[in-house]
Amino acid sequence: MAWVVVVLGAVAVVLAADWVWGVALARGWVRPRDRRQRGAAAVTLEELQALLGPGKRHELEQRRVELVLRDDEHATGPPGTVVDLERGTAVVKLPRRHG
Repeated sequence: MAWVVVVLGAVAVVLAADWVWGVALARGWVRPRDRRQRGAAAVTLEELQALLGPGKRHELEQRRVELVLRDDEHATGPPGTVVDLERGTAVVKLPRRHG
């Protein structure tokens, strides 16, 4: 029962801090953060969910891995392209033009 009070207290503190941060932004006391970043309350609540559910922990770890790894899915060249990094060569076969 005591842990429920502690968790609710922690959530209240984080939400209050997020509100104070919003007021400071509105008054120009601090610079705005990048909009792609999530707020402190969202991150803290996700971490609390991860404590209670192992599936959420896995999701957060996967999100961190994806931030570190490059996305080469769209970095492919045309068919027949070969890049040899050890030799420092690249071979690009252009499609034949008909007509």
